[in-house]
Amino acid sequence: MAVGPRPVKLTARQERLAEMIRLYDSGLSTTEVGRAVGVDPSWVSRSLRAAGVTMRPRKRARNAQVSYSGAHMRVRSDRGSATSHTCACGRRAAQWAYTHDDPDELTSPEGTYSADPARYVALCVPCHKRADLARIKEGRWPGRKR
Repeated sequence: MAVGPRPVKLTARQERLAEMIRLYDSGLSTTEVGRAVGVDPSWVSRSLRAAGVTMRPRKRARNAQVSYSGAHMRVRSDRGSATSHTCACGRRAAQWAYTHDDPDELTSPEGTYSADPARYVALCVPCHKRADLARIKEGRWPGRKR
């Protein structure tokens, strides 16, 4: 009879974690790992971090077909709330304003916008209104369909 370390029996949860680690280390995203093992991707991320796995930077699809509200959520996600920035006039900013300088400008019923968060500036309400009114006066405002 061979004497040696007794094989350790893993629980179902430990086996699932080991499988998630193996899949993540093979290059799959947390979303793909979640689909493969049948769990929510956020649970995959939390479990991997708790197990001490070094997470890769997220690969974010930068789809040019992002919606108007999606573009603004992307700006907030990448650059934070406008209220945490200062407007050029020195007041606290309140809104993200599109600079209208994107060669790949997008249009929706809500107005023109950009999929690029760098094409937005943080403005206070008076400055944002002043900028919009100046564009209207110059005839550079495509208008909103309401």
